[in-house]
Amino acid sequence: MIARVRIAFALAFLTLAPTVSAKEAQVLAFSFELPNSWYVESGGGRLFAMGSTTPYRPPLITAEACIPTTSQDCSGMRRPFPPGAPGSKALGCDGIIPATIPRQGGITETRCICSPVVVDSDPGSVGFSVFHLKGAVLFVGYFAGVNDQDVESFLDALAGSVRVR
Repeated sequence: MIARVRIAFALAFLTLAPTVSAKEAQVLAFSFELPNSWYVESGGGRLFAMGSTTPYRPPLITAEACIPTTSQDCSGMRRPFPPGAPGSKALGCDGIIPATIPRQGGITETRCICSPVVVDSDPGSVGFSVFHLKGAVLFVGYFAGVNDQDVESFLDALAGSVRVR
C-alpha cells in the first residue's frame, strides 16, 4: 500500500513539474537546443535567434560556424575579442579573460562573459562561447536584457546541448 502511495505521489509531482520545450538549431555540422518559443533564422553557416516578441531586442543570439577545408581556414574564429579589438569596449568585453571548458565528445569551449552594458538604451549583459572540435568552430554570442536568463546559465544550457554531426 505504501509503495502505491509513493508511486502515485511521484506521478502527481511529475505532472506539476514545469517543462521547457526546446527545438534543435543547426549551423553547418553543429547543432544545439534553443527554447521552443524563440524565432530562428539560419542559413549559410550563420544563425540569428531571438526570444523577444519585439524585433531585435534581447534576449538574442548570433551563431556562426566554420568547417575547415583546403580553401577554408577557421583560425580567425578562435577568440571573440583580442585585447584592444574594435568594438570590444562598447560590448564590455575589453580585457576579458576567456575560460576554457572541456565538453562531451571531445568538444572544447572557450567562454567569455563581458561586463554589463547598455545597447540602444537597453541595459544587459553579453557573453560568447566558441566551441572547437578537430578544427571546426562554432561561435555563439548571447545578449541578455535585465529580465532575461543570465548569460552564464544560458551558455551553460546551450553548451550542454551542443553536438557535432
